[in-house]
Amino acid sequence: MNVEDRPPPRGGATFTVRRVRAEEWEQLRDLRLRALRSDPHAFATTFAEAKARTERQWRDWARNGATSERNCMVVAERAPGSLLGLGAVFLTESHFTLVSMWVDPSARGRGIGGAIVESLLAWAERSIPGVEVRLDVNPEQEAAVALYRSHGFQETGVEEPLGHSPPAMVRQMIRPGRPVRAP
Repeated sequence: MNVEDRPPPRGGATFTVRRVRAEEWEQLRDLRLRALRSDPHAFATTFAEAKARTERQWRDWARNGATSERNCMVVAERAPGSLLGLGAVFLTESHFTLVSMWVDPSARGRGIGGAIVESLLAWAERSIPGVEVRLDVNPEQEAAVALYRSHGFQETGVEEPLGHSPPAMVRQMIRPGRPVRAP
């Protein structure tokens, strides 16, 4: 499945959301490390864990996000090669999970996060119409929680510690749909 380029949703914003390209693994690595450094309580992975990944692991991550039929990774860019944000969805046996959502702090508040979420939800819907989508979010990140709510996600009441940084927590949110069996 392809993700179409999505033009900016608001007047004046200048960015595009598109599926990552396999050959962009270095820019993707740098973006992910920026995200982990900037917002360590937003992710299950730590900066140190990600920094320790091999070139092969980064290449595989980018290639998989670019070409897999079971998951999709998108990036937002201001201009070619100037990545501002990312997000991904992957298919489990019964639902999609939205992960790795992040927008550079200097670019927040411009509709980029919403455009990333919309692209990922559209890809999931084209892949398996009506499927449920889940995510975990740190409830202290109020803007992220509001973003997800604005796209139909609801809190499930399930909450657990963020493994690498207690007492930080993550809360499950779900965008209702039907559970499925992965193809």
